[in-house]
Amino acid sequence: NKLPDEGFGWIKDSDIIAITTNIPGLDVVHLGLACYEKGVLKLLHASSTQKMVVVSQEPLAQMLKRNKKFTGIRVLRIK
Repeated sequence: NKLPDEGFGWIKDSDIIAITTNIPGLDVVHLGLACYEKGVLKLLHASSTQKMVVVSQEPLAQMLKRNKKFTGIRVLRIK
């Protein structure tokens, strides 16, 4: 069971998260997989700063609020 997290409670583990941007010429600026830790939605992604695949330390909602170039997300689910 997953707990709702900042309105993202409908997102499931391993859904593909595409982060949209306001950078001209780009629709998506980053990609990762939904990953819940203790009911908190985080992002499993390739970190450019850490040079490896990591689970984000902060919740996805906080990542989106913190970066002014992020405009939202697109969620893809493989069936």
